[in-house]
Amino acid sequence: MHDDALKRKIRDNWLQWRSRKRHYTHVAMWWERCAKNQLQRLVLADEREGNRNFLHMENHLHECLYDIIRSDMPEADKFLELKRYKAKLVQLQATRRERTMLDTSEHDRMDVEEPSFFHLLKTLRRRNM
Repeated sequence: MHDDALKRKIRDNWLQWRSRKRHYTHVAMWWERCAKNQLQRLVLADEREGNRNFLHMENHLHECLYDIIRSDMPEADKFLELKRYKAKLVQLQATRRERTMLDTSEHDRMDVEEPSFFHLLKTLRRRNM
């Protein structure tokens, strides 16, 4: 977890979750029924907010690209502006994808795990290099 806002939300709610611990017979039951569920809800709500922000920003960048295309500026300037906004869009999508990328090297998989489609594609790409 690298998001400071999410860390702050978890830290703020942690005291509330711990205060409910006395209502459960043991710690494992408290974790399964209370803290884990609240933590999942908090993380999902944060992801939804991030997705909403991402979509707004992506739509804004696309609108900027279309405005540049429709503008009457010289072609050389138009080309440079389009490249600049395209780079911003690529960077935005890369930062979003960065959150979902895990370390998926082969030594991290357990022996009983079947390789996912992602692992198969990664292996094929490595072989082709």
